[in-house]
Amino acid sequence: MPALFSDAKDKGLSCERGGSLKIEPETHERGRLQAQGFNQTKPEDRPERVYVGSVTASCGLIRSLLMNEKRLLSVYDTALEANVAHSDVFEIAGRTNSEKKQARKDIADAFSKIPVSG
Repeated sequence: MPALFSDAKDKGLSCERGGSLKIEPETHERGRLQAQGFNQTKPEDRPERVYVGSVTASCGLIRSLLMNEKRLLSVYDTALEANVAHSDVFEIAGRTNSEKKQARKDIADAFSKIPVSG
């Protein structure tokens, strides 16, 4: 499972809202700039990041993921001045370790498998 989905457990999995699964060119540009910015300031012991593309998922599907009849994930509007479409996916607090592990597997399964580059 790609490491990016583990961001949902502690810092939020950064996403962008949209009315369709189409990925806008600005999304790819933000991804490339984010990787470049990280690489310019990263500690020497960390590997460089490379933007490979974007994956998509349905917000409704993410919000519908359940285990033991309890929601596992929440999606929040976390708009930024530079990106009003920004949102974050978080694991819901107070879940057991097995529920948290299941949430990370389910969220990875919910997203498209092959990144679209642009």
